[in-house]
Amino acid sequence: MEKESEVRSLIDLEAKLTQVVFPFQDVVPEHLREWFSVYAASHGTTQELLLLSMLTSTSALVGKSTLEVFSTYEERGNLFLIAISPSGSGKTPACHLGCIDPIIEHLEPKIKSTILLDVTSANGLFNHFVSSQLSPIICIDEAYSFLMKLASPTKSSQVYMSMERLCKLY
Repeated sequence: MEKESEVRSLIDLEAKLTQVVFPFQDVVPEHLREWFSVYAASHGTTQELLLLSMLTSTSALVGKSTLEVFSTYEERGNLFLIAISPSGSGKTPACHLGCIDPIIEHLEPKIKSTILLDVTSANGLFNHFVSSQLSPIICIDEAYSFLMKLASPTKSSQVYMSMERLCKLY
């Protein structure tokens, strides 16, 4: 995007996002491309969505590992993905195959805590973090209403999330 002023509505944003191309062939080694293609097609998703959900899973798998960015600053693993695409494009299968199913199967028993969250309101997120003592989190893949309320908040909205609260959760 050249200028912020070019995006004035969700329709403008959607038009800009349709111009984004993910260079799958530049990111994935040749010997894995066929596997991604066949596996994604057999599960009703795309190879790009499947790859992105798998990469996002690494955030949960690195646990409390940190990376020393500077001698005075460390960064924890914190990868996330918001996949916005038309209904039927394969978001749900990619989310389950690459992220939810493998992590829940292997990680929840180790940390003895639930990490799948389907209440994506401000209170739901806050309550999860308070009760889980900062365990990793996977939000359910249907967050449309939550994102719409963040994108167009109203004073009467019960789940409007202030920037301050969003930063506290981050």
